[in-house]
Amino acid sequence: MLLMVGMSVWDAQIVHRYTGYTVAIGGAFNVLLGLHIKGMYDRGRMPPSILRYTHRAVGYTVISASTVQTILGTYNFIRIHKKKGMWKRLLHAVFGITATGAYAYAGYKAFFRDYNAHRDAMFVAATLSGIAALIWLLPRK
Repeated sequence: MLLMVGMSVWDAQIVHRYTGYTVAIGGAFNVLLGLHIKGMYDRGRMPPSILRYTHRAVGYTVISASTVQTILGTYNFIRIHKKKGMWKRLLHAVFGITATGAYAYAGYKAFFRDYNAHRDAMFVAATLSGIAALIWLLPRK
C-alpha cells in the first residue's frame, strides 16, 4: 500500500529495516511474556488481565509488522536482487518469509487455544527472525 501511494525505494528499505528490528525484539519480548504467563498458570495463579491483553496485543503487532516487513522485503529483493550479495539476500529472505509464516501459525494456534503448539511456533518464529537479522549483518562477498 505504501508503495502505491508514492513510497520511494529508499523509504521501502528503511521501513523494512526498522520493522525487522521491531519484529525481532517484539517477538523475543512476547516469548518472554508468554513464558511468564505460563509460569503463573503452572503455579496455580491466574495472570492479571492486563498481562494477557498485553501479550495478545504484542502478538498481533508482531504478526502485522512481520507481514509488512515481508512485503517490503520482497519488493526490495525483486528490485535490487542482482546487486552484490545476492545469495545473502536470498538466504535472508527465506528465513524472513518462514518467520512470518511461523508467527501467523502461532497466532492461529493461540486463537484455537492450542497453547503448546502456539508456544512452540513462537519459539521457532522468534529464532527465525533472529537468524534473518543476523544473516543481514554478515559481510557481503
